[in-house]
Amino acid sequence: MSFSLSHVLTQGQECPTCGEENDAHARHCDACGLSFDAHEEAQQISIAPSVTAAQPELELGPLTEEQQKIVDQMRTKIPLEKGENYILFRQAFDGAQKGEISKDNYRQVVRKLRNIGENGRKVLEHDVVSKKIAAVSEEARDVQAQMLSGFRQIQEGATRMEAWLVSHDTDDLIFGAEMVDAGYHNIDEAQDRALAMH
Repeated sequence: MSFSLSHVLTQGQECPTCGEENDAHARHCDACGLSFDAHEEAQQISIAPSVTAAQPELELGPLTEEQQKIVDQMRTKIPLEKGENYILFRQAFDGAQKGEISKDNYRQVVRKLRNIGENGRKVLEHDVVSKKIAAVSEEARDVQAQMLSGFRQIQEGATRMEAWLVSHDTDDLIFGAEMVDAGYHNIDEAQDRALAMH
């Protein structure tokens, strides 16, 4: 069973991530914040289930809402520059450099990034996921390792970006942002590799 986050929502828009009923003209889900516009333009390609470990038969057990979002997002390849969280990251970084973002908004974005990194890491480190991927191929294990590295970079980079609020050291801001950016690029490349495995 394939699930696409790029499902175009129309009348009585039900969010494909959380199931919340939204206004027909809504651009974001009122409950979970999913950007309907970003997903309309997403590619209609699902990543190999054996690589993403997002198939229901894996029976991962209870996942948090954030972890389930990550699993769902790993299933669909969205161009990096159109990814909602990547765009938020870039805006927060640019806003911080120019002094055009409030500390509260900046903190909210970097904490969201840190949670994405942490939850993505937890999903990919899950015992069932690791066993399933190990049974596929060496290349699948390499893809998992690259994605895992990307989520770690996002988590560590966001932590460093948040430290900038206290330290006011531009190195924390810049190096943290470079880590987050590298993490997103690692994940993007790993998704391309997973698609090529099909």
